[in-house]
Amino acid sequence: MLKADSEKRAETDFLSNMSHEIRTPLNVIIGMCDIARFHIDDIDKVSECLKKISAAGDHLIDLVNNVLDITKIEDDKMLIKEEPFSMDHLAEEVRTLIGPLAERKGIVFNVSAKDALNKNVMGDYSHLMQVIINLGTNAVKYTPDGGFVKIWIEQQKSKSPEMITYDFICEDNGFGMSQEFLEHIFEPFVRSEDAKVNKIQGAGLGMSIVKKIVDAMEGTIRIDSTEGEGTRVSVELDFKVAEGEEIIKDVDEYKRQQLEKIKDRRIVLLAEDEKGNREVISTYLEDLGFEAAIAENGEELVDMFIESEENFYKAIFMDLQMPIMNGYQATLMVRGLNRSDHDVPIIAMTANVFKDDRDEAERVGMNDYLTKPLKMEQLKKMLDVWV
Repeated sequence: MLKADSEKRAETDFLSNMSHEIRTPLNVIIGMCDIARFHIDDIDKVSECLKKISAAGDHLIDLVNNVLDITKIEDDKMLIKEEPFSMDHLAEEVRTLIGPLAERKGIVFNVSAKDALNKNVMGDYSHLMQVIINLGTNAVKYTPDGGFVKIWIEQQKSKSPEMITYDFICEDNGFGMSQEFLEHIFEPFVRSEDAKVNKIQGAGLGMSIVKKIVDAMEGTIRIDSTEGEGTRVSVELDFKVAEGEEIIKDVDEYKRQQLEKIKDRRIVLLAEDEKGNREVISTYLEDLGFEAAIAENGEELVDMFIESEENFYKAIFMDLQMPIMNGYQATLMVRGLNRSDHDVPIIAMTANVFKDDRDEAERVGMNDYLTKPLKMEQLKKMLDVWV
């Protein structure tokens, strides 16, 4: 009897929430149609109405698709398929789908599969993509303009000879969530009461779907979040190794061997947007016995640093004035990374000679300061001190 009452109440709550979620975009569509009809000769007004109608329609489609997904999973109609796919391809597709959303908000977005040592596996690619896209789009939606979102894949020690264990991690520095809300995050239609979050469109179905898919794939999901600081979601799943590929069983030993190979290489990361300066400085570095890896702006530098093995770069020479992301922003990003070499020596290179510029460079975590034009003797001195 109690179970029947509980199920009836859940059904009533579901229908009530669905009614609210459907009526909200429908109200926009109907209202905007009326406004456009009343201002049919005002092209700008009609164009604006059409944009809002289109956005409300997209929201309705997402809502219907999400409800269908939940229904299929709850009716045990979700089939777990097995097909060969590459972790590199998955990362590239995630970058293609979420990158433009992040770019529109000025969010630094990075996807990495470098720690997926066994690249080719067998598994349910489409449902895995659904999980990661849900997590990634949520992170972008709930991160303020100018923040960061990063997604990466880590291979863990294998639990069995035939399977590979991966962590799919999504981290942001967005609004974050309260511990009270986290206790209910996987329930359908649950949304935070935070005023900032309530302004963002959504039905509160995404994480419910993610949890159901992860459960169906016999995986686990963990969420760590702090209000005002950000969120980290980790999904652990097992996959069969693709035919013809040998499982790397001891992940730590494999990484140790890779680090041994690069330990004695003297590689410096150089961020400089001006071609002539790049040629001069990289030539100086090579003459001093270093390899120079080149980034043309701060965002490219951060991507290259994230994609590298830890301790791959011995130092960073950072121009301050660059397009897309300047040297100050790039330094803050590097210093904020969760890796052992986030304290890599960073030396500013700039034509700015004012004290305020030096103070700002020190504030964001730069170790030293070089003014242009540079001479090889100055560069050598810096390398002797910091490398």
